[in-house]
Parts: sequence; structure tokens; C-alpha cells
Amino acid sequence: IGVRLVGSEMCIRDRVNMVANSRAAYIGALMKLSNSTSDSSPTIKEMNQLREKRTEFEELVAATNALEVAIERGYVDIIGARLE
Repeated sequence: IGVRLVGSEMCIRDRVNMVANSRAAYIGALMKLSNSTSDSSPTIKEMNQLREKRTEFEELVAATNALEVAIERGYVDIIGARLE
């Protein structure tokens, strides 16, 4: 079953940017955590917040990889894309 993506260059670029922003948020949360807990262990709440950022990042990476595979295998037609 094929899917056609119109204007997909922007679609793909948006997904890559979304993953990069999620990675930055995950790393930022880690840096914030390390600055706030210099002598003590992080709280459960802080660890849950960090875990949520990691889960978001990992899920976006997996979905983006799945999109890449779908494009490579021809499951997705790219219409109007100007890949440079």
C-alpha cells in the first residue's frame, strides 16, 4: 500500500527538526538536572520528567526512521520534493 506525500520536502525537514528539538530538550533537561542536584540524588519527579523527555525523543527517532525506510522501499511516493 503506497502513500503519496505532497510537498514532502517540508514534511521531512519538519520531522528532522522536530527530532533535533526533542534531542535538545532531553539534553537540556539533563543539564538542568545536573545543575540542580550537585550533592544529592534527583527526586522521583525530576527523574520522571527526564524519562518523559527521553521517551519523546526515542519515539520521534523511531518514527522518523520508519518514515525513512518507507521512502527507501518505495512505500511512500514523494511528490514535489526537491531533495538537495
